[in-house]
Amino acid sequence: MPSIAQNGSRNTTQSRKQKPVLKFSNQPRSAADVIARREIIKRQRESLPIASVKERLVQEVKNHDILIIVGETGSGKTTLASVSI
Repeated sequence: MPSIAQNGSRNTTQSRKQKPVLKFSNQPRSAADVIARREIIKRQRESLPIASVKERLVQEVKNHDILIIVGETGSGKTTLASVSI
């Protein structure tokens, strides 16, 4: 939380963590890099708790007009549901 200095100005640099700067390159990636990255993402998705019910989720979406998905933060609701459906 930012602190208020005696002169009334906010001191935000000390109170906030610095976010890493993502550097994007215009250089083309090799096919091996792209394939390796896809495999990493695939393994991460498969490790999410919701991955164990993926097929049932797809079937329930086909069977119902409205479906409410409830799960804890980090369970993969948004990540896997949007990819599967």
